[in-house]
Amino acid sequence: MLTMQPLGCLPNKAKTLSYEKCDKPLNNDTIFHNTLLQKAVQRLNSETTDSPFYILDLYGAFMSVINKQGGGDYSGIDKTGSAPLLKPCCTPTARKALCGSVDANGVKLYTLCENPNDSLFWDLYHPTQSGWQEISSTLKPSFDELMIHNNHLNIYPRRPSASVATT
Repeated sequence: MLTMQPLGCLPNKAKTLSYEKCDKPLNNDTIFHNTLLQKAVQRLNSETTDSPFYILDLYGAFMSVINKQGGGDYSGIDKTGSAPLLKPCCTPTARKALCGSVDANGVKLYTLCENPNDSLFWDLYHPTQSGWQEISSTLKPSFDELMIHNNHLNIYPRRPSASVATT
């Protein structure tokens, strides 16, 4: 299972803070949710021995990337000092528009940043490819540990080998 990402750091919420800060009350709600998830998983694991449940900390991975790109203690501005870290690459220009929206004449209702690889977020909710790469790199040690642990438990049985008929 995955913990919930820091919802207060998603651009749709950080927008009200000029993309320079995470919404702390919403992040606190997210932390509360993740704590309840951890308790539920602990309870499930105490009730079963066959198939343990694991949690990958998506919240921690997001915050690690945000803090790293923000130069340590997240200040809201990327390390280069040029742009708010939480500002998405694709920004709607009309009230109800989304990235990719066009008006009746085919005119784009959004703007794009110059280089999406320099942005953590693609739109108001989703990381860019490079953002996901950073986040997944942060999760990789936990995932590797999970896979090693599962191999020791023999949770993933080996497939039977195919017999080859010879004549």
